[in-house]
Amino acid sequence: MSCLSIDVEPIYGFDTGSHNYILKVHTDKSGQKKELKLIRICKGSINFWSYMELPIECKQSETAVDIGRIVSSTAYFTNDVLYVSVTKNIGEGAESHICNFTISTINEAFTERRRECLEGKTDSTELKWYQNQYCPQNATSGQFNFSRLNDPEYCYEEPYAQPLGGTKPIIGVAMEQLTIHTTVTAMLVVESYDTGDYIEYFLGDREGNVHRISNAGREIKVVDEGHGILQGRSRGLLLSPSGDHVYASSNRKIMQLTVKESWITAQPPTTRDATKDDDGEDENFQYRLLIYFVGAVIIVLACISCISCITYKARDAGSPPI
Repeated sequence: MSCLSIDVEPIYGFDTGSHNYILKVHTDKSGQKKELKLIRICKGSINFWSYMELPIECKQSETAVDIGRIVSSTAYFTNDVLYVSVTKNIGEGAESHICNFTISTINEAFTERRRECLEGKTDSTELKWYQNQYCPQNATSGQFNFSRLNDPEYCYEEPYAQPLGGTKPIIGVAMEQLTIHTTVTAMLVVESYDTGDYIEYFLGDREGNVHRISNAGREIKVVDEGHGILQGRSRGLLLSPSGDHVYASSNRKIMQLTVKESWITAQPPTTRDATKDDDGEDENFQYRLLIYFVGAVIIVLACISCISCITYKARDAGSPPI
């Protein structure tokens, strides 16, 4: 079994087609600047010759969004689109952007980088942490199948196609309407199974809120600014197998949201306690106390009934026969 030692901070992973993808945070030598990079590698790769990594960049109205000092990031992949949240700063000055990257844009960037190296248009593999080698010159089709290079499903294990990095970023679109002033720690994107026009974004934040944003009618609007009932940091968002509900969890609660536009004016989401509050008292103490009390009464009545029955039988057994 081969192993490629990578010093990274992984954020999210997914697979589609013939490749696996990993989103990671890369910190420069100064430890000050962080950037997001996307790794692509062929499924079932043994020697990791197909390993590639490229930085990602978000643009908003042709202007790049500064993600050089990110403090938090998460992602979600669905229907050939990778959604990435990037949070700058922390606390009151927190600002989170949501960017999307289509899988076609991602694969085009990787294909172009591989071609540059194989055709000698760049000097090195630009992968300093591994082996910053010279790109091969005078490549021949016998060593690499150029005819399939544009095929997004093309995987290769030839030593000729060594692990490769790059500096030219994969460009995504920053969604201006989805910029929120909080630290996003979890994300889920749900699309309509009928038309695909209706999308809902569920964003969990550092304070335990769940923000629900909808683009109903292609006009993005905030459905709910956060319920404030998840205590502790939002740690995960999960879509039910039926696609009807979203389960949001923190270290203290689990919340269920219904994935329907009609929920906007419907009843609040249901919640269940996962543990106790910080002060050690259970929020549902009174409710549980009532349950315990009713149970105790039932047990006492059952015992009295049983004792009465035993007493009656004992008295009946001691009576002389008629």
